[in-house]
Amino acid sequence: MIANALPLIVIAKAGILNELIGLYKIIEVSREVHNEAIAIGLNENKQDALLLNSMLKEGKIKVVELDHKHAK
Repeated sequence: MIANALPLIVIAKAGILNELIGLYKIIEVSREVHNEAIAIGLNENKQDALLLNSMLKEGKIKVVELDHKHAK
């Protein structure tokens, strides 16, 4: 679970997102991370947000709501 947008943005900009997905198969992000890294970035036409959105549409990134399971 990624709960901070900055590492995800940096990984996407560095071009190593596929390696991360290769390790974990599906990357879970919180709603807040989605909003910051993808939604806002798409509004600003950021390349990293376009890549992340593509991975989201392919099912490689999954938005999850935070609950007690993720609070650990």
